[in-house]
Amino acid sequence: MVVLSHQHLLKEEKMIKSAFSTSFASALITAILFAAPILQAETHQFTDSNGNTIQAEIVSVSGESVTIKRNDGRSFTTKTSVFSEEDRKFIAAWQKAEALNRIPRLEIRINNGKNDRLAKDGDYDNRTAALQFKVSIENEERNFDIVDAKATLLIFGKSVFDSGRLKVMSRESFDLSVPEGATAVLNGEEVVFKYDDNDSAKFGHKYGGYLVVIQNEGGKIIGHKCVPEPMGKYLEAALKLKSGQSCDRYMTPKKEL
Repeated sequence: MVVLSHQHLLKEEKMIKSAFSTSFASALITAILFAAPILQAETHQFTDSNGNTIQAEIVSVSGESVTIKRNDGRSFTTKTSVFSEEDRKFIAAWQKAEALNRIPRLEIRINNGKNDRLAKDGDYDNRTAALQFKVSIENEERNFDIVDAKATLLIFGKSVFDSGRLKVMSRESFDLSVPEGATAVLNGEEVVFKYDDNDSAKFGHKYGGYLVVIQNEGGKIIGHKCVPEPMGKYLEAALKLKSGQSCDRYMTPKKEL
């Protein structure tokens, strides 16, 4: 959870009047104030339309609702519309900071649609493998939408001469927004591998693996999936690779042969 400093944020108002009358909400705010314990420095002062105030911290924001927690642990949920303009700016700033630092729970599923067959032309033992990746990304969070994120899909070929030498056969980027509980489906382009791994006539690249990296609006990596798994240790380096570029298993670029 991100807690924004009182010094750096605008004042905000609070009123628990969703589904309650104004008079009852004011009475509830007043009751909370009298019962409130000594406050911690990280809480923020909220004020309702009648001037009643409460010290609390934001727990979560979902749509037009905000949940705040008082220092004694009691939480309250209300509409952001009961706050002043300055308060709504405070909530928006908190929400943006939270989104940029949060690592959401994601379920990433891959279907590569692999078709590996003998080539119809050329030497009798040449092979052609065609893959078209379908990436499903499920946002398993509650009260948290993934907005303005980016997904990068890299497909690697493995040299038939050197199993430690890889080549980026395809690199695609996708804009990604996934509401809470929803699933986004990304369809990659078809990638074709042509090769012969017999000692007498070696050439080309076999399928060597894939890497999917999810980055949020600020560029922070919030999820990934890959085969083989050790690629996951070198995500930042992998994101610097370009289509057609060769590299080793540590995602370090290598000169073309």
